[in-house]
Amino acid sequence: MLPTLRSGDVVWCEARPDARTLRVGDIVVLAGRAPVAHHRDDSADWVIKRISALSTQIDEQCGRGHGSCEVRGDNPDHSADSRQFGPVPLENVLARVAFAPSSSGGVAHTGVDP
Repeated sequence: MLPTLRSGDVVWCEARPDARTLRVGDIVVLAGRAPVAHHRDDSADWVIKRISALSTQIDEQCGRGHGSCEVRGDNPDHSADSRQFGPVPLENVLARVAFAPSSSGGVAHTGVDP
Protein backbone atom coordinates (compact mmCIF):
# COMPACT_ATOMS: atom_id res chain seq x y z
CA MET A 1 0.00 0.00 0.00
CA LEU A 2 2.95 2.33 -0.51
CA PRO A 3 2.94 5.30 -0.37
CA THR A 4 -0.13 5.39 1.93
CA LEU A 5 1.08 2.68 4.32
CA ARG A 6 4.52 1.25 4.94
CA SER A 7 5.54 -2.09 6.41
CA GLY A 8 5.25 -1.84 10.19
CA ASP A 9 2.73 1.04 10.21
CA VAL A 10 -0.01 0.73 12.83
CA VAL A 11 -3.58 1.51 11.77
CA TRP A 12 -6.83 1.98 13.72
CA CYS A 13 -9.64 -0.18 12.29
CA GLU A 14 -13.36 -0.70 12.47
CA ALA A 15 -13.83 -4.49 12.80
CA ARG A 16 -16.39 -6.24 10.58
CA PRO A 17 -17.90 -3.09 9.01
CA ASP A 18 -21.53 -3.14 7.93
CA ALA A 19 -21.48 -3.92 4.18
CA ARG A 20 -24.01 -1.11 3.61
CA THR A 21 -21.35 1.39 4.65
CA LEU A 22 -18.48 0.13 2.48
CA ARG A 23 -17.51 2.59 -0.25
CA VAL A 24 -15.13 2.71 -3.18
CA GLY A 25 -11.94 4.27 -1.83
CA ASP A 26 -12.15 2.65 1.61
CA ILE A 27 -8.97 0.99 2.83
CA VAL A 28 -9.81 -2.50 4.12
CA VAL A 29 -8.15 -5.46 5.81
CA LEU A 30 -8.84 -8.69 3.90
CA ALA A 31 -8.61 -12.27 5.14
CA GLY A 32 -6.81 -14.93 3.21
CA ARG A 33 -3.45 -15.85 1.80
CA ALA A 34 -4.23 -15.58 -1.93
CA PRO A 35 -3.95 -11.79 -2.08
CA VAL A 36 -0.44 -11.88 -0.63
CA ALA A 37 0.99 -14.57 -2.91
CA HIS A 38 3.64 -12.15 -4.20
CA HIS A 39 4.39 -10.66 -0.78
CA ARG A 40 7.72 -11.36 0.89
CA ASP A 41 6.00 -12.82 3.97
CA ASP A 42 4.01 -15.87 2.85
CA SER A 43 2.80 -16.43 6.42
CA ALA A 44 0.46 -13.41 6.35
CA ASP A 45 -3.20 -14.29 6.93
CA TRP A 46 -4.42 -10.83 5.90
CA VAL A 47 -3.63 -7.95 3.58
CA ILE A 48 -4.55 -4.26 3.37
CA LYS A 49 -5.90 -2.88 0.08
CA ARG A 50 -8.18 -0.09 -1.20
CA ILE A 51 -11.67 -0.91 -2.55
CA SER A 52 -11.85 0.01 -6.24
CA ALA A 53 -15.30 -1.47 -7.05
CA LEU A 54 -18.25 -3.01 -5.18
CA SER A 55 -20.90 -5.50 -6.24
CA THR A 56 -23.26 -6.15 -3.33
CA GLN A 57 -26.58 -7.56 -2.34
CA ILE A 58 -27.20 -6.52 1.26
CA ASP A 59 -29.05 -8.58 3.83
CA GLU A 60 -30.99 -5.73 5.49
CA GLN A 61 -31.51 -7.73 8.69
CA CYS A 62 -27.85 -8.18 9.57
CA GLY A 63 -26.10 -5.65 7.33
CA ARG A 64 -23.73 -8.24 5.88
CA GLY A 65 -23.06 -8.21 2.18
CA HIS A 66 -23.47 -11.10 -0.18
CA GLY A 67 -21.25 -9.90 -2.95
CA SER A 68 -17.72 -8.97 -3.72
CA CYS A 69 -15.34 -6.10 -4.06
CA GLU A 70 -12.36 -5.44 -6.24
CA VAL A 71 -9.30 -4.08 -4.51
CA ARG A 72 -6.15 -2.32 -5.62
CA GLY A 73 -2.89 -1.39 -3.98
CA ASP A 74 -1.90 2.28 -3.99
CA ASN A 75 1.28 1.41 -5.92
CA PRO A 76 -0.22 -0.38 -8.96
CA ASP A 77 3.09 -1.25 -10.58
CA HIS A 78 4.14 -3.26 -7.50
CA SER A 79 0.86 -4.57 -6.11
CA ALA A 80 -0.78 -7.98 -6.09
CA ASP A 81 -4.48 -7.12 -6.17
CA SER A 82 -7.76 -7.92 -7.93
CA ARG A 83 -6.06 -7.52 -11.31
CA GLN A 84 -4.25 -10.78 -10.48
CA PHE A 85 -6.57 -12.66 -8.11
CA GLY A 86 -10.01 -11.33 -9.07
CA PRO A 87 -12.88 -10.12 -6.90
CA VAL A 88 -12.81 -10.67 -3.14
CA PRO A 89 -15.95 -11.94 -1.33
CA LEU A 90 -17.29 -9.36 1.14
CA GLU A 91 -17.11 -11.95 3.92
CA ASN A 92 -13.32 -11.67 3.56
CA VAL A 93 -13.42 -8.00 4.65
CA LEU A 94 -12.18 -8.21 8.24
CA ALA A 95 -11.98 -4.48 8.96
CA ARG A 96 -11.97 -0.99 7.49
CA VAL A 97 -9.05 1.34 8.27
CA ALA A 98 -10.26 4.46 10.10
CA PHE A 99 -6.92 6.12 10.96
CA ALA A 100 -3.52 5.65 9.38
CA PRO A 101 -0.11 7.33 9.61
CA SER A 102 0.15 10.58 7.63
CA SER A 103 3.07 11.65 5.48
CA SER A 104 3.87 14.38 8.04
CA GLY A 105 4.48 11.76 10.72
CA GLY A 106 1.14 12.23 12.47
CA VAL A 107 -2.12 10.32 12.09
CA ALA A 108 -4.61 10.92 9.27
CA HIS A 109 -8.35 10.24 9.40
CA THR A 110 -9.38 8.08 6.43
CA GLY A 111 -12.98 9.29 6.41
CA VAL A 112 -14.43 6.53 8.57
CA ASP A 113 -15.58 7.11 12.13
CA PRO A 114 -14.48 4.15 14.30
